[in-house]
Amino acid sequence: MATSHAASAQDSGTPVEELKEQAEAASAATEQLILPIPLSNPTLGTGLAVAIVRIYEPKNAGKPWITGAGAMYTSNDDRAIAGFHSMALDQDRFRFSVLGGYASLPLRFYGVGADAGDRGLAINIQQDVLGGRVEGLARVGHNFYAGVRFRVQNVKTRIRTDPDGSSAIDIPPVELRSTIVSAGPSIILDRTDAPFNPRNGLLVEAHWMLGLPFLGSDFGHSAATASANLYRALNDRTGLAGRVSVCAAGREAPYYDLCNYGQSNDLRGYLNGQYRDRASWAAQVELRQHLWRRIGGVAFAGIGGIAPSLGRVGDTTLLPAGGVGLRYQLSKQYGINARVDLAFGKNSHAIYFAVGEAF
Repeated sequence: MATSHAASAQDSGTPVEELKEQAEAASAATEQLILPIPLSNPTLGTGLAVAIVRIYEPKNAGKPWITGAGAMYTSNDDRAIAGFHSMALDQDRFRFSVLGGYASLPLRFYGVGADAGDRGLAINIQQDVLGGRVEGLARVGHNFYAGVRFRVQNVKTRIRTDPDGSSAIDIPPVELRSTIVSAGPSIILDRTDAPFNPRNGLLVEAHWMLGLPFLGSDFGHSAATASANLYRALNDRTGLAGRVSVCAAGREAPYYDLCNYGQSNDLRGYLNGQYRDRASWAAQVELRQHLWRRIGGVAFAGIGGIAPSLGRVGDTTLLPAGGVGLRYQLSKQYGINARVDLAFGKNSHAIYFAVGEAF
């Protein structure tokens, strides 16, 4: 199992976001308030999260509210705490969410660019992240939401050791202790048939964040992410799921806010952050098969890459990924599964254990 990892402080794929997603999925599956959640992936290592979560639906909300808090510790000595709340109002006409937390992460930094990722040399760093995110959305069309996301993040980085003799790998001093304050538009198109594990439909998300130096941000860069998930049931026992995603970060972006190949399960089988640059893309497809009673299986494959900019994505070296997995259905009502995946990338492999699907 791959256990070393590199950092990503972007809105998705961070330990705080991972803790929130695991807690939400597990609470829907078990309908309990205090939840032990075992987890394993190459970014975080193997460990345990404990969450206190409540799912409820006030009158005229139109969508369940989720309120919770949790803590996580892993074999890589990753530690995180988080609190979160998401809600809908006026028959799901308005959506609001807030997330805040702290994470302390012993990480490996490989440098920037495809060549740095291929070399596989890294320095050990310690990264402490404190921050939060607020998002408000309004329904502006059929299943279409638009609004604003605001983010504040303080990151402290300390270089610990240089075990590989990688003295050429460096982090600019200005990025060792810095703050990002950013805001920008968010859009969501949700035409799926279930909130936790869809079998049919389309889910599209896009976020464009702009740095706000006048509010104290040390960087004024832009960062944009977009993704589209497509789900199609072939019959009662078989389904297909596909995902495409793209990321772009401005030239002033610090190392921890660049695009990371493999982040947030965009492609399993790679260490999150070994391949990082100012642009990334990924595409994957997964075959989902019910096998027997609560048992299911999946097979997945994908491809992607990183580049210095979106305009140079066509010149990237292709990075493939694929693998197989098993599923155990925890909740028939919501279709929530516990999953174990074995994934292979270019000269790497990883085992994932989590609650909920990868996408």
